[in-house]
Amino acid sequence: MLSTLEEIISAQRLAPYKKGAGQDIERALELYAWNMKIGAAFLPLFSATEVSLRNLTVKRLTEVYADPWWQDQRLLNLLEKKGKGVVKQAEGRIKEKGQDPDSGRMTAELGFGFWENMFLEKYTRDLWVNLHDSFPHLPSTVDQQIFKAKCQKIRELRNRIAHHEPIFHRNLSQDYAHCLELIRWLSPAKVTWIRPHCAVATLLRAKP
Repeated sequence: MLSTLEEIISAQRLAPYKKGAGQDIERALELYAWNMKIGAAFLPLFSATEVSLRNLTVKRLTEVYADPWWQDQRLLNLLEKKGKGVVKQAEGRIKEKGQDPDSGRMTAELGFGFWENMFLEKYTRDLWVNLHDSFPHLPSTVDQQIFKAKCQKIRELRNRIAHHEPIFHRNLSQDYAHCLELIRWLSPAKVTWIRPHCAVATLLRAKP
């Protein structure tokens, strides 16, 4: 059975787990299963982060640009060719579903990477001269660069998990703390609400 599992998972994919388990295949499979569980446990945190980030960012976009904000030429000029393509593709996917693009649908259709990139320096003058007005729970020491770097760190972790990559060797306690910190910056109420619904801390104590 163990050899069959190794074959179907693939030797290449299982190799880092075998290395982490001292070449013990049984323990490697336990580590592989735990890696899946801990990855899944982070998903509520990613959801809480992305939904909060995009909603607060859209609030600012609607303050600055005309409705529909995603069609405002001033924003499209800032987005440049690549960003405009991402927006047009999102709008197209909504239309393909037989729906009319609106702010809510566009907000949900655009990915985490799009929202993270809204904090590039080129958007500062138009959107974030007073960053803390839009994100009032940010510590005074957190500027736009630090904020974007934190978003990027969380997005990269999410992408690793989404692609089923090994994360067992990471400092997951620190990753967990980073997730909670970013959610707290976005909404202290939300971080208080999400923690009881997240099993990361429990699973960290149960690592094989």
